[in-house]
Amino acid sequence: MNLENLKIADISLQECLSKIKNLASQENCFIDEIPEILKEDFNNFIFGHTLSTLNNRQITYDMKMYYDKLNKNGIDYSVKWNM
Repeated sequence: MNLENLKIADISLQECLSKIKNLASQENCFIDEIPEILKEDFNNFIFGHTLSTLNNRQITYDMKMYYDKLNKNGIDYSVKWNM
């Protein structure tokens, strides 16, 4: 693990996955509700996908695919989770 690039989370892994699972179950997934620690990973994942806007907030219809990606492949960088 490269400690220079280690990101520090202010929530636990379980809380983070729970938030993404909850977003994935919603019809409109607001991108600003993604936990901060996952923003960079999500932006890498969503690159090339279509985003929409609802009430001046960006939404995605690909959150279930992102949740599946997290469960299968994890995050693209190392994270120290809050316990």
